[in-house]
Amino acid sequence: MSLCENCQRAPAQGEYAKSDRRLRLCRNCSERLNLQDDFEHLTLEVHDLAERGEHNRALGLLEGAWQEYRARDRDDWLKGAILAEEGFILERAGRLNEALEKYRSLRELGFHPSGRFGYSESLARSEYITNQIALARLVEKLYTRADAIREIESALESGQTAGDPVPNTLDALAEYARLARRVPVRYKPLLVKVSDWWGVPGPSQSPHDEVSLAAAVQEAWAARNGAAQRFAMLLQEARAPAGGGVPAKEAVELVERYIESEPVGFFRAQGEHLLDELGKGRRS
Repeated sequence: MSLCENCQRAPAQGEYAKSDRRLRLCRNCSERLNLQDDFEHLTLEVHDLAERGEHNRALGLLEGAWQEYRARDRDDWLKGAILAEEGFILERAGRLNEALEKYRSLRELGFHPSGRFGYSESLARSEYITNQIALARLVEKLYTRADAIREIESALESGQTAGDPVPNTLDALAEYARLARRVPVRYKPLLVKVSDWWGVPGPSQSPHDEVSLAAAVQEAWAARNGAAQRFAMLLQEARAPAGGGVPAKEAVELVERYIESEPVGFFRAQGEHLLDELGKGRRS
């Protein structure tokens, strides 16, 4: 009998299929992924309510989801997801102290890769860094900038001690530069590691590089964000002609031009994946 494609421990008992993703999973992993699907479907309505300013209704939906699904939450994934959503909604509602408590509770819950579906050390650190950035922004509003900087330093420490690069460390570095208006040169290896992961071109030399990395951080962060925006526009334009299911020749040519001109390696590679997708669509 084949093993579960996720945990590689228990026997696979059935197939999970969603979109183009097919996996042979054990019972526990299948239950976990189905729980995530159910909750993520609900969050579409939660976010819609929050956008309309109906924050209490959005929070009520989250509480209802916890009561309905909590018995299925074997690894605290749902608890953490709900804390993150509640913090976000409370912050939008201007209830900053309550939002801060949610983010702190999420940090206390922890981001542990062991036993979680598809949960690697890199993903655990990434979620920790995301939460620390949210914490820092609230702490800046409620307390002092120095307190916020300490929260970001904790995020950067997580990025520094990671074996593999954690992509959103670049966002933490940018937040540090915004808060402190300088970035100590001790973070240079971290900046180099995360810039290499994104494939961001090397920063131009600055006379202040020996004192602060702020200019280099902001340059890398802006390059990554600009590339993300260009790729989002490419997706919209390239897939628009595919209404009938067969991409137009013009879409393929558009993606080819994008790949030739995109300087940021991560998004250039995404363009190559898109080109493969469009090519398969033309041949089908």
